[in-house]
Amino acid sequence: MQPTDELRRILLRAFPGCAIGACEELKGGVSSRAVVAEVALEDATTRRVVVRRPEAPTPEEARRIVTSEHELLSRCTAFGIPAPKPCFVDVAATALVLEYVDGAPEFAPASATEMLQQMAAQLAHIHRIPFTSELGFLGRRNHSAGQHLLRSPQRLDTTLEEPRVRSALAQLWPWPQYNPDTLLHGDYWPGNLLWKDGELVAVLDWEEAEVGDPLADVSVSRLDILWAFGEEAMHAFTQLYRDRSEIDWRNLARWDLLVALRPMSNLDRWSRIYGEPPICRPDVTELSMREGHRRFVRQALRALGMVA
Repeated sequence: MQPTDELRRILLRAFPGCAIGACEELKGGVSSRAVVAEVALEDATTRRVVVRRPEAPTPEEARRIVTSEHELLSRCTAFGIPAPKPCFVDVAATALVLEYVDGAPEFAPASATEMLQQMAAQLAHIHRIPFTSELGFLGRRNHSAGQHLLRSPQRLDTTLEEPRVRSALAQLWPWPQYNPDTLLHGDYWPGNLLWKDGELVAVLDWEEAEVGDPLADVSVSRLDILWAFGEEAMHAFTQLYRDRSEIDWRNLARWDLLVALRPMSNLDRWSRIYGEPPICRPDVTELSMREGHRRFVRQALRALGMVA
């Protein structure tokens, strides 16, 4: 693709005097748009970078997202987290310029067990980073979760039993937190992980990062692993994470139920992502995701004693 005028302006602000070469739109994003670009710098070196722009309801929210994500990515190396290194944040254009990471999402692993082990180990490592003043720029998951529950949409998704889920959550929220606040990725699913030669090489898309109960992240992963790899894989991942952490598990079903709100009224759009590059899993359909979601909700309600 040819770079747009806006993309040129962003790259020239990031790398003054650069020449812009080949550009390619990256597919598979749900919450952002991304383009990979080759740039030739004034010192005759070349770099491959990704320009990522989040989708947000308001320009103010988009600016907050890119600023916060840039701050966090600037710390990931020190935290020992494999993540793209930030090159530049263009707040006015609501864009992040990141170093390109050579890798791809993996949705047909040679060894599902090895993949789940690495996923669990990396998430447990992220959750060992405690909340300190250094992370004070991040929001709190309990606050955003409470706001999400309070802002009930005018039209509920009855096909995913949203009225029932919200009714149950209204009885439960707020619940006591038994784990100390830690760094949360916010959207730790296979589509946000890059692999190369069987190794996890990068954790992408930190725009939903917050601090809070690590179970909030675990529940996000559980639902997406259920959709992509099945219920057995979801339980295996949960156990692998449990083996690598020392957290209190009493609220898992509560966070599962809260996470079940995420795909409401969005499942048709989310399911299309699975059939397209880079995921290329046409067997994961809207119908199979609906059935997986139904089982996920029922098992949470059973664990909470809210359904027989």
